[in-house]
Amino acid sequence: IGKEKINLYGKTYEVDRFTLKSMDMSLPKDKRLDFNIWYDQKNSMIIKVSYSRMGNWEYRLKRLE
Repeated sequence: IGKEKINLYGKTYEVDRFTLKSMDMSLPKDKRLDFNIWYDQKNSMIIKVSYSRMGNWEYRLKRLE
């Protein structure tokens, strides 16, 4: 979708935001993929992923070891 700046745990990241959606529209709505992905190209890491299935879910990278 585009470039964004996001703030997680007091740290600011310049990320690319993408969406991942199902191409098969014959699937029921509750079975289709619909993910939002924030990717840090500088560090080659997915910083955050969100989606809505049986509630709103969000996964955020807290630390990398």
